[in-house]
Amino acid sequence: MGSGRKSDLRLKSMPSLAPVAAVEAKLLELGFNLTSEATVISDNRFWHRRLYTNGYEVVTLSDEIGRFYHLKDPVVTICGKEKTIEAIRDILSLIGDRVS
Repeated sequence: MGSGRKSDLRLKSMPSLAPVAAVEAKLLELGFNLTSEATVISDNRFWHRRLYTNGYEVVTLSDEIGRFYHLKDPVVTICGKEKTIEAIRDILSLIGDRVS
């Protein structure tokens, strides 16, 4: 499981064009476990949300499943270490522009 202290964590939310499967694969590679998943309604859209944990680190992966757009891109929100944020940012940037 993830080590470190809560004080080492940062909060970051990143939109992406990367496929959900690529983000999930990276999370599993980093040692995260799928803790829960649910379908929620937010901003007049349906979302499939997954919660991953690794020690104190938490990542939510939200995939729009509504019928508003043909392209459904996940949004990744991380409360984690810089190493985790950089690893996820790298996989997201493989598909689209560099996120900040």
